[in-house]
Amino acid sequence: MKSVREALSHVPSDDRDTWVMMGMAVKSELGDSGFDLWNEWSQQAESYAYKSARDVWKSIKAGGKVTVATLYHFARLNGWHGDESIRQRSAEEQRARLAELAAIAECDDAIKRKRRAEAAQKAQSLVKTARADVHPYLAEKGLAEIKVMVLPEGELIIPMRDVQNNALLGAQIIRLENNEWSKKMLPGMRAKGAVLRLGRGSETILCEGYATGLSIDLAATLLRLNMAVLVCFSAGNLTHVASLIGGKRYVFADNDISKAGEQAAIKSGLPYVMSKDIGDANDLHQQSGLMAVSKLLMEVRTK
Repeated sequence: MKSVREALSHVPSDDRDTWVMMGMAVKSELGDSGFDLWNEWSQQAESYAYKSARDVWKSIKAGGKVTVATLYHFARLNGWHGDESIRQRSAEEQRARLAELAAIAECDDAIKRKRRAEAAQKAQSLVKTARADVHPYLAEKGLAEIKVMVLPEGELIIPMRDVQNNALLGAQIIRLENNEWSKKMLPGMRAKGAVLRLGRGSETILCEGYATGLSIDLAATLLRLNMAVLVCFSAGNLTHVASLIGGKRYVFADNDISKAGEQAAIKSGLPYVMSKDIGDANDLHQQSGLMAVSKLLMEVRTK
């Protein structure tokens, strides 16, 4: 347990694929008793959500191909030198272990590439079956008249594309589960750098959620701005996407209790605005009207 905890502390938890892989590694070594350790480490990520962590952990099989050796490999790449027993291995043993770890990493990369390709293909298939229609999720968000992509079973599908080359990477699916709206990305997809672009323009404003982006897009249209909206789906990804695009760009941050939205905006280094009350641009739209969102758009463009 000590070696696992120490190694895990050297691995960043922001990348979703790495996050899931570390869950697999911990569970392979510690079983279900490892959840608290992995969950505690997961909270370093700006996009951390307990429900998501719990659901992902439940979906991981303890006897999977990813083992604690993968964790140690990633930890070493980030400066971990191992416990005393590892340091005392002979040079020959260490070379053999490194070769083993390299083979494991290569295998993991191949699995990751395969899962990403499958997720992209799944998204493509789903998009082809979708129809343009209104959706009850958006009705609850005060956007009842906006037509979106709806799957045959009634789920709302949001295509997620690579911000740099527009390649379809996967999708977010919104459906009603146990009387609550559930938002899930396709398993195995690459979420880092994945966005939904609303509109086109010489200026870009980044935000986190879909309904948030739709409200911002309506506000930009009301002002007749030549502005694109990039929905980034999480605070951590917003910061990453900001580093990949050029031109005039701004952030409409979520004002959440954890301050994750504002911290991501600050980390991006871009001018940003957010509602003075807890909530996002869509909450502001519903509570104070579209002009309140428009005013913040005008404000951020002067910063």
